[in-house]
Amino acid sequence: MRILINDHPSEIERYRQIFRTHNYEDNELIFIHGFSQFQEFVATQLESQQFHIDLIITGDSAYDQGGDYLQATKLLHFKNMSIGCYSNRQLRIGAIPVILYSDTIGVRRRSRRGSFDAMVEKNTVGDHDPLVRTVEKVIRNWRKRLLEDLGVLELLGKNMVGLLTTRFYKEFYQPRVIKNAEVYFAQHTGVVSMDFIKSPSPFSDDWHQLSSANIEQQLARYFWGLANPKRYGGKWNEITVDHALLMENPIILTRGNYKDYLHEKSLAQSEEQSERCDFILRTDFPDILPTQFLEVKKKNVQFFKNKKRKNKIFTADLHDFLWQLGRYKTYAEDPLHAATIEQGIGYATSKFSYSLLAGRLEEKLEFADLLHQKMGAHYPGLEVLCYEDLGSRAEKYLYRFNRLFVGAGTLFSK
Repeated sequence: MRILINDHPSEIERYRQIFRTHNYEDNELIFIHGFSQFQEFVATQLESQQFHIDLIITGDSAYDQGGDYLQATKLLHFKNMSIGCYSNRQLRIGAIPVILYSDTIGVRRRSRRGSFDAMVEKNTVGDHDPLVRTVEKVIRNWRKRLLEDLGVLELLGKNMVGLLTTRFYKEFYQPRVIKNAEVYFAQHTGVVSMDFIKSPSPFSDDWHQLSSANIEQQLARYFWGLANPKRYGGKWNEITVDHALLMENPIILTRGNYKDYLHEKSLAQSEEQSERCDFILRTDFPDILPTQFLEVKKKNVQFFKNKKRKNKIFTADLHDFLWQLGRYKTYAEDPLHAATIEQGIGYATSKFSYSLLAGRLEEKLEFADLLHQKMGAHYPGLEVLCYEDLGSRAEKYLYRFNRLFVGAGTLFSK
């Protein structure tokens, strides 16, 4: 899921903390700061790149010497008047829901300005549940509207893979719907685009592609693999055990936050040398959100030696693995390699994150503070994840997925 937030830069960490407490990850939030940046985002990310967002949150009370640069009402009007489409040309920009999150809600309600999908009063301390509950309700309502559009077009429940070659399309959809596409667009639908009406195609987001049962099955297989680890040796190694476990259950890696991954992709460093990270997790917003380098090591990796002594130090293995990950960081952030990275991962970007997956939760919890301290001192910009950490993130994704899910059976429920 992607939420676009228009607010003052000083508010970024507060938004992240609010959504973290409800199981969201940081890269589900995209931040802009003002109406001019919103215009640029619509032009470059939605209309040009055809990326997808689920919702817009905007503040309106951040004033500086230039005045109210967030311009919530102007943003809403600009969005409503847009005739463009986004998300693979399937959806209308004008239909994206907008929530006003402001400390001037009372003034707004009295003045009756705007037609936001919801308004939530900012709470600087205490309970932030109303904001997240409202966000999820508005997203569910928008999804219901999309299903209603599909029902009007008689596409609800239809398999849209290869739809254009079916008898239904040729004998019903073409003569009835496409022939009257303008009428369906203007009078009978509100979310799908004209392009979609004229040429229906499968939606690519998780909501349409996955089910709760499918995610639960992948989680169950993953945790079974952790509880019943194969012994390393012979044909059983990091690739045949740990890489395979992740690739058999890809939701553990992507979690709705990455569009896909590359496995052991070779990126040339010179004519003789190359870098080959285990997994590169690709984002759908490369100009804004980080692409992740994930190096995978064995589940039995130990983090510290001399555990009973006062001065504990990293094991040689952990040092080696972090040095390897740091090498990827140096490589990726060197402008000389920008063209190679663009060719290798499929897009240009300068935004990256770096994670090492190794070890188990018990040791990480026992020495959590020390691990955090030493990572910050010796390996800034790198992250150590244990296998349970990754599973926990996927479990939280399942919780979000279930809270936001809307099926055809919910169309007539409140």
